[in-house]
Amino acid sequence: KVEEESYDANDFVIDEDKELASDKYKNAKSYFEKTIVDPECDSNIIYDKNDGNVRHDVFRVNLKAKNDEVKKITKKYNIKTSSFFLATFSYLLAKVNMDNKALFLTINNGRNEKMANSVGMFVKTYPFYAEIGGSVEEFLIKCN
Repeated sequence: KVEEESYDANDFVIDEDKELASDKYKNAKSYFEKTIVDPECDSNIIYDKNDGNVRHDVFRVNLKAKNDEVKKITKKYNIKTSSFFLATFSYLLAKVNMDNKALFLTINNGRNEKMANSVGMFVKTYPFYAEIGGSVEEFLIKCN
């Protein structure tokens, strides 16, 4: 027998509407509007030679992170594993683009405990903006 949902998509929409009207949401929106407004991140493809031609090529590099080393770092700085990888990716992206800023989109599954057994598409897309500066430790903590 399938257990009846105690919290469904309709409940989710009602809760989300309440959240969008909350002071917490309005403060967060204001913070991000001030932070991300005109970050001047260049999304153009970087030319790899001085002749002005863009060369499209695909290459893959497998970067291996040892689980115990990642756990040690996240525990030391009291950060989430996801924050560690967001910080790592944004740092790499900024350096590859020869900049001290990175702006990209990331996703969240959009679920909470009430929705653990709900069927639906609750994914949310969030912008992630980071300015690289200070020590690596400071940057990891800032990205948490």
